[in-house]
Amino acid sequence: MYRILVIDDEPIIADGLYELFAQDETFALEVHKVYSAPDALKLLDRLRIDIVLSDIKMPGMNGLELLTQIHRRWPFCHVIFLSGYSDFEYVQKAMQLGADSYILKSQGDEVVLETVYKTLALLEQETTSAVWNRRMEEELKNARPLLCQDFLWKMLRGEITGAQLEQQLLKLGLPLRAGHPVFLVGGRLDHMPQKSDVADSAQLLEQIHAVFMTYTLPTLNCANVCWQNRYWLWLIQPLEQNPAVVARLDSFLSGMLERVQEYCQKQLCVAVSLVTDSQPHAWQELPAAFERYRSVLTYQLGAQDEMLLGEIAFFDQAMPDHPVWDRSADALLSSLESAFEYRQKDSFDQLLQTLLQGLLACGNPVQKIELYHRLCLFFLERVAAAGRQKDFFDRFHGYAAFTMPYEQWDSSLPSLFSKMGDWLFEGIEDRHAARFHQMVYTLHQYIAVHLSEDLSVNALAEKVYLNPVYLSRAYKQATGEKLSEYILVRRLERAKQLLQQPEKKISEIGYLIGLDSAAHFSRVFKKYTGLSPQEYREASAHL
Repeated sequence: MYRILVIDDEPIIADGLYELFAQDETFALEVHKVYSAPDALKLLDRLRIDIVLSDIKMPGMNGLELLTQIHRRWPFCHVIFLSGYSDFEYVQKAMQLGADSYILKSQGDEVVLETVYKTLALLEQETTSAVWNRRMEEELKNARPLLCQDFLWKMLRGEITGAQLEQQLLKLGLPLRAGHPVFLVGGRLDHMPQKSDVADSAQLLEQIHAVFMTYTLPTLNCANVCWQNRYWLWLIQPLEQNPAVVARLDSFLSGMLERVQEYCQKQLCVAVSLVTDSQPHAWQELPAAFERYRSVLTYQLGAQDEMLLGEIAFFDQAMPDHPVWDRSADALLSSLESAFEYRQKDSFDQLLQTLLQGLLACGNPVQKIELYHRLCLFFLERVAAAGRQKDFFDRFHGYAAFTMPYEQWDSSLPSLFSKMGDWLFEGIEDRHAARFHQMVYTLHQYIAVHLSEDLSVNALAEKVYLNPVYLSRAYKQATGEKLSEYILVRRLERAKQLLQQPEKKISEIGYLIGLDSAAHFSRVFKKYTGLSPQEYREASAHL
């Protein structure tokens, strides 16, 4: 999905272009409009914009000044200027500063659409060439040293702090400073390609990191750490540590991560999920924050592909307060964990049965008891990570399952642990469905009482801690209809109610349902009902 911003101080032009693109179905577009350059900059501080269609001369800030401000915020944004008359010198300056095109307003809608379509096609081409060049020239030739990975792991486990931290950062050449807070972005490779080995996985993670580095701003420093050839954490710091820059970084990351996810899906043919947070973390907070991210990425995202979350607060289950399974443990137990994490139920069942057969056949009582307690720990950790202790207690009659007498193991363990495995997998989907049912309910409740306010997908995404693009996709998947369609239906229903109240002026009703002008309200109402507001009011009066 691409975002277009229309800027013109003449509302009739801005409204017309907004409707032109909002109704166009050639591309999946999210369209925004403002009537001044300052309002445009406020929006650009919050959202990634791919194409700006702007009047070149507006009060307060001309197009050349605006162009500079746009590229400071979003270097990959394309700018198309509109003007009521030809001004060759002005156009030349705009092109020198990086404007893409210049259109006379008198040229009509077809020229505007054609120009925007060409720019959208250029965006697709740029994605491939820019990432490929950056990846080939910088990332694949300069794999991150193992010493840096080892240092970051120790730091995230809380083993390196204080003066030693700053010293090691400088010694290893990592572009981070211990005195400044760090933004975190967690990532998960949702599915591994068939027949891939460790080397393939490592290279794929390097490619994903290259994509991230391509889209990030040159004013940001970044380091990354990976684990299990599937998960990663990006640590990000702005070069400038002033409040305004830090405040804008959250919005930039949200928009930039959409592009990273889209590129991975289109060009690398892999699905990735990404999780970030709106607030940076002090270095002493990083070990706890890392465990929180690792728990979310490993256990709480569920089987859903390509999740993109702007707030880790979306997950409100209790986080585990103990380390995850020791990776150096028995190979079968590690494989069992991997099967659970990848939601491979058949493999999980087969591995569990193999482990249980080995446990029951083991002639060494000490080893037998050790394996039993390792399996118990495996299940207990996942129960705690999911925050389902009470459900487990109710389903399996307390924790008696983990204190079973030794002499009952042969007859009871296989059935008991198999049922526990089934229960864990069922819970993954149940929690996922419940979470999104709650999301839909929250949105509907909010929309019902805020029809006159901003109900853009970006405003609503902030209410449920989701990325706007992901919210649109998740809502459509959960309900079968677009979020924008639901909002429009609710607004039209409210408009019909208000039109049946004679004391309400038609000129006011549009504003009361969130449409920004009486003319816009009339056009939308007639398009979807077949009647103008006045005709509907007159028809209702005779019922």
